[in-house]
Amino acid sequence: MKDGALNPHVETDNGLATIKPYGDLPALHFAHDAAAIDTNAFWYSNFQYAVEQERGLDFAEDLFSPCAFSFDLNASANISIIASTERCDVSKANAYRKSELERRELLNGNSAEAKVLVNTLTLAANQFIVARERCKTVIAGYHWFSDWGRDTRCQQSADGAN
Repeated sequence: MKDGALNPHVETDNGLATIKPYGDLPALHFAHDAAAIDTNAFWYSNFQYAVEQERGLDFAEDLFSPCAFSFDLNASANISIIASTERCDVSKANAYRKSELERRELLNGNSAEAKVLVNTLTLAANQFIVARERCKTVIAGYHWFSDWGRDTRCQQSADGAN
């Protein structure tokens, strides 16, 4: 259902588009190198999720899009969009990407600290995997939520066991 309380306004400023759909949430900034931006917000009405429908769950909702970016791929084959709750400079997109890849590489490294972190996170994540009648699934959060259909899919192991 379309949400009349949502603020659809998009503020634009030289390579930055900012939305703040609700007063009690932080703004979301899109640093971009788009050729143009259409700030006429639009709704996708009655968007349907087939897997949730198969499961007998609520499967339809209205989705909001605050804007649309247009890029000229003839001018440049590379495009950048950075979505963040902090203001970013799109000209630093490659540096941000490189820094993030380096951070991830450190986590995947062979250091004792990386192994402890990975083991701790694996054990924590495992607490949210539960067995169902025919498969395993992920609980979105104890005790408030059950399976969260769009985030997980009930799957059997390779040997057919649950």
